[in-house]
Amino acid sequence: MKYFIGADLGTSSVKLILLSDEGKTVDSIVKYYSVSYPHPGWSEQDPDGWWKAFAEGVRELSLGALDISGIAIAGQMHGLVILDDADKVIRPMFFEYPEDGRCYTLDSRYMFGEDIIFAPIVNKGQTVKSVYIPDGEWILTKDKTVYTKGTYEITAEINEFVAFVRKGADVINCF
Repeated sequence: MKYFIGADLGTSSVKLILLSDEGKTVDSIVKYYSVSYPHPGWSEQDPDGWWKAFAEGVRELSLGALDISGIAIAGQMHGLVILDDADKVIRPMFFEYPEDGRCYTLDSRYMFGEDIIFAPIVNKGQTVKSVYIPDGEWILTKDKTVYTKGTYEITAEINEFVAFVRKGADVINCF
């Protein structure tokens, strides 16, 4: 008999399940990791915590000498993990908007840390995206146009990367 491991990487835990090739649950486990709140309205996670929880959970599953044929992993949405040239995490993953209350009501726009806003085109055929820009000067990475606080209509195709970086931020070199 063959077996499969499924993992669901969520906001506060990873849930693991061991299934037989007949679809029967052999074992399951949940491993928790922390969320930090370094500033009001922010929440961050250390991606290494995901890996440690996943690896610990796999070790605790009742694997024995089972023939593991595959592993499926589902991850949380809207998270950005920025790596350096050596594939090391530069900072914790930021998955909430900062203090500006208007950011909370916007869909399909994501702010990571204090310096990056992503506003992807997510619908086929869509070519215009309304983007709210908070205080400061923000550079649209695709054409280096500078925007200040306000709402703007940005033209892009679904395959274009729509990102704004706070002027003066070192991360601009990544784009």
